[in-house]
Amino acid sequence: MQERWYWQSKMKTKSRLLAAALALCLFFAVAAAAQAAFSDLSGHWAQKQVQAWADKGMVSGYPDGTFQPDKAVTRAEFVALVNRAMNKQNPAATADFSDVKTSDWFYREVAAAVSAGYVSGYEDKTFRPNQAITRQEAASIIDRLLKLDRGDESVLNKFKDAAQIGSWARGSLAAVVAKGLMGGYPDGTFGPTRSITRAEAVVVLDRALTEETTPAEEVKVTGVSLDRHTLSLSVGSTVQLKATVSPDNATNKEVTWSTSDEKIATVDDQGNVKGVAEGTATITVTTADGGFTDTCEVTVVRRSGGGGGGGGGGSSTVSVTGVSLDKTSLPMTVGATAQLTATVTPSNATNKSVTWSSDNTAVATVDASGKVTAVAPGTATITVKTADGGKTATCVVTVQAAQVLPAEISSWVTLTDPLGNTVVVAEIKPEYAEKVDTVTVKGQTMNRRPGTNEWQKTLEGSVTVVDADFKVTLKPAVDVIAKADAGLGLFGDTNVYVWLKSGVTATSVTANGQPMTLNGDFYKVTLWGLNKGDTVTVEVTTTQGVQTQKVTVREL
Repeated sequence: MQERWYWQSKMKTKSRLLAAALALCLFFAVAAAAQAAFSDLSGHWAQKQVQAWADKGMVSGYPDGTFQPDKAVTRAEFVALVNRAMNKQNPAATADFSDVKTSDWFYREVAAAVSAGYVSGYEDKTFRPNQAITRQEAASIIDRLLKLDRGDESVLNKFKDAAQIGSWARGSLAAVVAKGLMGGYPDGTFGPTRSITRAEAVVVLDRALTEETTPAEEVKVTGVSLDRHTLSLSVGSTVQLKATVSPDNATNKEVTWSTSDEKIATVDDQGNVKGVAEGTATITVTTADGGFTDTCEVTVVRRSGGGGGGGGGGSSTVSVTGVSLDKTSLPMTVGATAQLTATVTPSNATNKSVTWSSDNTAVATVDASGKVTAVAPGTATITVKTADGGKTATCVVTVQAAQVLPAEISSWVTLTDPLGNTVVVAEIKPEYAEKVDTVTVKGQTMNRRPGTNEWQKTLEGSVTVVDADFKVTLKPAVDVIAKADAGLGLFGDTNVYVWLKSGVTATSVTANGQPMTLNGDFYKVTLWGLNKGDTVTVEVTTTQGVQTQKVTVREL
């Protein structure tokens, strides 16, 4: 494969050419000729819409015949696609963002989007064009473009991760969900902070363009139940009741709360019951959809302990409803440690104690604080369990043998080229720069970038690379000097002589950095200002490498 150099020195930034090429090839076809079927779309949920758009010349794939439907889309790419699909181009428009230059390929696209009024950028005067656009950001853009009616935000309650939806996006997201433009995932989540994929971007815009805005299928409520049906509490104390609406995927899970006697017990819209005076009252929960109800009989008793502190019977207990981990998978190397963090819900739960365990301590252990230690190669499942309710969450730990980077390499990085291939760049330590003969990664020979200590190789496709995949070989030791000598002349000069071994051809010979001249069968140079006992460094460079030798000045 032909090598491509896309990186500036020190491997810190990708070339502008890479970014531009990536953006230009990501979506946009150069002609509207019918597109052959993409090799990676067969059976994909978005195959029909993507292929239709490709046939119309509105999107294109990659030279290898793939579309890469699950690849993330950047903010610049998304507005460019919107502009094309919805005819929002405006050559006269301008943009004023610190990270959008007039020389950038996306300048006119961003400017047109701002002019059309469906994007505005961030408070710090940036647009962040190369940042992946999230699903909730895309929903907000679609909402602005179509000027949808404000949706009932309760439609979002069916998503398990509804709490992760930004407050700024809830109205827009509810609108596009209610219109059927966007939906959730099979696991019951919406993924508001997930990057929107190429396939998702095409489908949501296709639905918007063709007005396939059939409202999402409504799932009717079939009942509601409380976590307790009798409750005893003291005057002044508060206990929260929990209502469960069924089925779990009901569209509208809103409920209202009421009490039969506010003089005895009150209840707020979160189900918090407060004892007011001795007696009994009935707390009722009612679903907005269907009017299903359930009740709890509350008995309020006098606070025990006279005029002192409240009695034990009136304490408020908030039960645990779940627990989650900050990671569900964790790659590690032998000997490494990592911290897992558990979040118990609700945040005001009374007992948030948890225990940790590993199903394979020979591979990975975990302590009482969630600190994981990798022991040996293999897999282990770390489980956190709440003391209240026994709720659990897990993280799969995959341990690999510790990797050892060759001593000659100071650092390395992997990048992705416009075709989706993995480009590996390794930097050789300065002291080894001229001693290295070959560098390989995953058995493939890397090429040195001229004028740098960087070596690079493009690997087909998306490839995982670890330290141990690198191999470095040094040039063989050079032994080409047959004899070297330096002696004082009659007039204070020092003549240096170097004889090479038979058959050796030198590309350069120097003494203390001064070039030596071939004189018959030896090299010679005259140096001034040296005395008997001084040292002269002779250096001979051949195609096999460099050899240096120290010579002591003597009297001739």
